Amino acid sequence: MEWLSTGEMIDRLKVGEIAISENNYTKVIRNRVGGIGHEDDPMSNLKLNSHNIKLKWRILPNYVSWDEAYEALQEGKEISMYNDHIKGQMKKFNKHDCIQHLHGIGLSFDQWFNGKWVIEEDSQ
Repeated sequence: MEWLSTGEMIDRLKVGEIAISENNYTKVIRNRVGGIGHEDDPMSNLKLNSHNIKLKWRILPNYVSWDEAYEALQEGKEISMYNDHIKGQMKKFNKHDCIQHLHGIGLSFDQWFNGKWVIEEDSQ
């Protein structure tokens, strides 16, 4: 996950997504009406000041269940699994991958079905 300026974060943050500042102190969310508020009060408005305008941000992945990821896969979208041990994306999958290609990636059934899945936005 890349670090973004405050302006880039504002431009990229989608409804329901959470961004966290580099100091891990400030978390914001884009609310249902398009504004950006604090995570604990989504309908508040983020006030830009000399401190937070200089912060770097990262948008947290929107994790979904395996069932949701599988449904997206069937629709032709690409999905990814994130792994805490490598601090990022482990592998992208698409509906053309077959089980033989997955041999050796070291996933248990528990990790597979309870993993941190993400539906990639730029796919399809």
